[in-house]
Amino acid sequence: MIPQPPVLLALSSMARRLRVTAKWLRAEADAGRIPCVRGDGVYLFDPDTVERVLLERARKPADLAEALRKAAETAPEPAKSWLLALAGEGAVAEEVGAG
Repeated sequence: MIPQPPVLLALSSMARRLRVTAKWLRAEADAGRIPCVRGDGVYLFDPDTVERVLLERARKPADLAEALRKAAETAPEPAKSWLLALAGEGAVAEEVGAG
């Protein structure tokens, strides 16, 4: 049996499937964080591969800690302290770890 080639989705279709903006998806692809096939201004994505990459990224604790720190930059207190604690930083982190 001959293996079937993957079904590739255009940028707008993949963005709709992921429920993200096409601008975000293009930026992630341009940065090399999401695999795609590019040519002549056209972006094509293998949905299974993209979803696997995004799931793996979401499971990385470093990414979560970085996202929590970034959210803390604009968060008001006490949310800022708790976000930093969840990221493993600050005095509240020590209190939470000791608790």
